[in-house]
Amino acid sequence: MGAIYIKYQNKGFWMEDDFVVIISMYISRAFEIIGLSNLTGNLVHLYDNFDANRTGETTGFVGLLLQQYVLTTQDKNQFITVLNRAKILIQAASPELTIIQLNLLENEKDEAFRLVWSIPLQTQSLMNTIDIIVDLLNGVFADDNKTIHFIGYPVIPGAIVVKS
Repeated sequence: MGAIYIKYQNKGFWMEDDFVVIISMYISRAFEIIGLSNLTGNLVHLYDNFDANRTGETTGFVGLLLQQYVLTTQDKNQFITVLNRAKILIQAASPELTIIQLNLLENEKDEAFRLVWSIPLQTQSLMNTIDIIVDLLNGVFADDNKTIHFIGYPVIPGAIVVKS
């Protein structure tokens, strides 16, 4: 796993790219449920970013392009609505994504980019990460160089542990 820096208005955090891909899968679905025609043009471009992450098109170059596409208050508010819908989808999954469920999610990717998961993923970690993204968008996330750590995975010194 590599880490990417998720930045918005000079604040941000580091996150393992494989976790970004999993979150992108849920956020992409939320965009699709809400309907791209109901969103600003900037958010349609942001959807394209999340969709590329989930399909594996950006393997090795995963990113969340918040700084580039969340430019107006309307963009921010609509994106927060999408994030809240993604949390509902994650909650419906169960308390954890099993190894089998994670490997099934990999089917959304091109076969050449699929991972084989070996540790389950706590859905609360995903939802807490979405809360951190919302805090970042709302300007209340105070850090600018922390790493997000998911429960059950090796601890990175100095990381923000997102747990239940």
